[in-house]
Amino acid sequence: MYRIVLMPKAKVDLVTITAYLSKFYESTPRKFIEELEKKLETLSFSPWYMKWEKNTEYRKFFVRRYMVLYQVDEVTLTVYIHRIVNAMLNLKSDIEVMEDRKVYDMKKIRNHIYGPIRSRRLGNSLGVDMVPHKTCSLDCVYCECGATTVHTMERREYIDTDSIISEIDDYLSSAPPPDYVTFGGSGEPTLHSGLGRIIRHLKERFPSQKLALLTNSTLLGDRGLREEILPCDLILPSLDAVTDKVFREINVPVAGIDCVGIINALIALSAEYRGQMWLEVFIAPGINDSDSEVVLFKEAIARINPARVQLNSLDRKGTCETLAPAPIELLEGIARRLEPLPVEIVAKRNG
Repeated sequence: MYRIVLMPKAKVDLVTITAYLSKFYESTPRKFIEELEKKLETLSFSPWYMKWEKNTEYRKFFVRRYMVLYQVDEVTLTVYIHRIVNAMLNLKSDIEVMEDRKVYDMKKIRNHIYGPIRSRRLGNSLGVDMVPHKTCSLDCVYCECGATTVHTMERREYIDTDSIISEIDDYLSSAPPPDYVTFGGSGEPTLHSGLGRIIRHLKERFPSQKLALLTNSTLLGDRGLREEILPCDLILPSLDAVTDKVFREINVPVAGIDCVGIINALIALSAEYRGQMWLEVFIAPGINDSDSEVVLFKEAIARINPARVQLNSLDRKGTCETLAPAPIELLEGIARRLEPLPVEIVAKRNG
């Protein structure tokens, strides 16, 4: 059986397509996703659809009028979904990427940056993938990128730092500036030992460009790392649990990480940082929404003192098949119990 991996560009394509389809009927995006999932399930057993005539390194199949381009790695038994595009477009063999009436060669930018995409929290965001797919210190039950494949706390240069800098420079020098360059992607960005160097470089070469960091907070106990990320304009750490039992259930951490350490690290960062910190709390119904956990959340968050507390919940299917989105009534109730903290609900309205 083959593992299916959606590459960053395919994720952006999927967001764009579903946003477009939502303009017609409410059920249209859901039906499209269901059809795509059925095709991907078939692909996991037999990934040998026809080759793409314009570049035989890729294979293709269709979901309605959209063409899915992918490659098969027989060594690792992995199918990499690269693009999901309107089949009516006259795509060249190098797979053109159309943005703001300019054409960017995908070969130049597809490896480590993606977008810009329209983000509910960050506006127009250019994403930066700092580590290989699903290299992370956690294996969260809600992660929409799939299960963690490299479970680690080791900071090192997972991807050549100069390559990442080159791709960001190339984009920012030739395209309209995004609202944010966002370090995030499909793993934990602070695991990359070159993160500080990349941040310093961007602030020197593009001083007006805002930088955002998405982090699961597990490495923030490292004072050197905290110093590296201080130039960021916005840091969005997460805190999904305040007791170790719940932490292990929802986040599945590498051995040796505990809630007290994460909370203390967030308190230290808050004291040192002069930019905006927006703390995300992912609510998993039946796991971290008990009255006792919410009380402890309120105590911990008050000590951390972020500019915003953002309640989030499941948008698309995570790694746990039985995990459901938090109803809006549950999120609103938790928000009321966290008052007077600066709480807002950023989850999609699921009911």
